[in-house]
Amino acid sequence: MAFAERHLQAKLTSEVEEWRQQRLQSRLDALPVHDRRRESFRAVKNSKSAGAWVMAWPTFDCRLSNEVLSVWAAWWLGEGPGVLRPLLGRELRKDGRVRGVVDEHGAAVTCAQLDGSLKTAHDQVKHLLALEGRAAGLVVDVEVFGTFTRALREADVRRVDDYLRTRPGEKQGIIPDLLFGDDYFELKGIRSDGRHSNYNGAAVTGVEKRAAKWLVELRAKAVRLDSEVFGVQQPALGPFQRRLQEIGGIAPLVFGQYGELSGSFEELIDTLAVKGCDQAAEHYLLDVGSGAAAVQKRLLRQRVNCCVARAQAGVLLRRLKFALPGWAQAEARRKAWERAQFAQRAEQARAYSGEGRHSEEWGFSFPGSPH
Repeated sequence: MAFAERHLQAKLTSEVEEWRQQRLQSRLDALPVHDRRRESFRAVKNSKSAGAWVMAWPTFDCRLSNEVLSVWAAWWLGEGPGVLRPLLGRELRKDGRVRGVVDEHGAAVTCAQLDGSLKTAHDQVKHLLALEGRAAGLVVDVEVFGTFTRALREADVRRVDDYLRTRPGEKQGIIPDLLFGDDYFELKGIRSDGRHSNYNGAAVTGVEKRAAKWLVELRAKAVRLDSEVFGVQQPALGPFQRRLQEIGGIAPLVFGQYGELSGSFEELIDTLAVKGCDQAAEHYLLDVGSGAAAVQKRLLRQRVNCCVARAQAGVLLRRLKFALPGWAQAEARRKAWERAQFAQRAEQARAYSGEGRHSEEWGFSFPGSPH
C-alpha cells in the first residue's frame, strides 16, 4: 500500500511539474521574439551543460567570483546585469573613437571591437579542454599548425605562405584549435548581439546555427584556397579539399552566451568522461565503468560550464573601463608615454650604432691607437 501511495505521489508531482513547464513555455512564447528572457530560456532548456554551474561545488575549477556570478546569473535568466545600471547610455571610447554605447544587457560591450578580450575568452575554454584531454590520457595538440600543408612540396608550401601572409584572416580554420588523438576541432564562442545574428528565433539558432555555418565556411575556404593558390577549379579536388577529406573534417565546438554547447561539444565531453572515468573512480572509490563515467561526466560539465561563465562574463567586466569617466584621457596619457619611450629607445639605438646626435658620447679610444 505504501509503495502504491508513493508511486501515485510521484506521478502527481510529475504531472504538476509538466503543467507548470507548459505554462512557463506559453508565457515565454508570448514574449517578443528577441526578448532576452525568451532567448535565454530557449537556449538552455534542452542543454545538458548550460545549468551545470547551478549545482557545482565552488572548488578551484568551478568557483565564480561575486562579479562573475552576478553577471552570469542575470544573463542566464534573461535579465540585465546590475553592474551595468550606473553606466547605461555611456559611450565606449577607444583611440578617440566611440565604439558603442552601454545597453541594458551589455550586448554592445561584449560585441564591440575594443581589445583582445574575445580571444582571451576563447583561449580560456580552449586551454581547459586541452588540460581535460591530457588528464583523460589523450594525446592533445593545441593550435595544430601544418594540418593542411605538411604533405605539400616545399615549393607549394611557399606558395601557400606567400598567399596567407597578406591575408591573415584566411588562416582561421586551416589551423585547427585542438587535436585529440586523430580528431580535429575548432572552438567558437558566440554572444547575443544587437543585430540578433546569432540568436534570431529561427528553428536552428544559437550554437547549432554557428556550428552549421562553420562547416559551410570551412568547405568554402578549402575550395577558395585551392582555386586562389593552386588554380584548381570545381568539381576537381585540390590539395586543401583532399586533406580535409583525409582528416575526416574539423568538428566545431561552439559555446554560447548562456553556457549552452553545440552537439559536437557535448559529444567531446562524453568521450572525455569515458576516457577519464578512472579519475572519478579513484576519487569516489567507484568501480571503473558506467557509474564512474557518469560521475566524471557531471564533474566535467561543471568545470567546462563554469569556465565558459568566467570567459563570457569576463569579456563584459574587462571592458567596462572603456565607459568610465577619464578613461579616454588616461589612454591618451599612456599612448603619449609609450611614444616617448619608443622615441627614447630609438635614439639610444642610433647612438649605439654611431648614427645618433650623441654618438660621440659613446666613442672609445685606446692608447697608441690612431684614434
